[in-house]
Amino acid sequence: MLAIINGRILNMTNRVIEEGTVLVESGKIVKVGSKVEIPADADIIDVEIR
Repeated sequence: MLAIINGRILNMTNRVIEEGTVLVESGKIVKVGSKVEIPADADIIDVEIR
C-alpha cells in the first residue's frame, strides 16, 4: 500500500481537496479524501510544498 499525503487533489467535477490523501494498492487508487485512514504498513510519500 502506498499513501500519498498532503497533496492538492482535483477531481473530475472540479472539486478541490487541500491537504488530501490518495491510497494506492497494486497500482490502483483505492481511496481519496481529506480524512483517509492510513494503514500502519503503508509506504508514505509526503508531497507538501514547503
